[in-house]
Amino acid sequence: AKTQELSAKGAELAKKTSDLTTQLEAAQGELEATAAELNTKLEETSTALAATEKAKEEVGAQLEETKGELQKTQQELTAKLEAKTEELTAKEAELVQAKEQLTAQATGLTAQLEETRTTLAATETAKEELTAQLKGAELAKKTSDLTTQLEAAQGELEATAAELN
Repeated sequence: AKTQELSAKGAELAKKTSDLTTQLEAAQGELEATAAELNTKLEETSTALAATEKAKEEVGAQLEETKGELQKTQQELTAKLEAKTEELTAKEAELVQAKEQLTAQATGLTAQLEETRTTLAATETAKEELTAQLKGAELAKKTSDLTTQLEAAQGELEATAAELN
């Protein structure tokens, strides 16, 4: 009876061992499949990471190139701006100088105009005085002529009166 019991236990243990072996083999198969899948994903990730790193390097190189171009463009624009600023400053100085010259000329012309007006007024006054003197001279001549004529007429009248006497 003991042998049968031990035999039954042995058979039971053999079945459990067989079941566990089957489960272990199934688990091992799943584990190998998962490991293979993970290895594939790891390789894909490594490839993607390498591609990303390469793209990063390319973008970095392009970024450096773009930075250089931007700096060069900025320097060119700064130089142009400085040159234009100097040019405008020089033109502004010229305009200020021209304005000062025009102001001085305008002041001179205003003084000349005032002097001309004064001279014109003096000339007008002198003309009026000369006109008055001329009229006086004409009147004096007419008076002198009339006086001469009167004296001549008087002389004739006296001669005629003397003849008549």
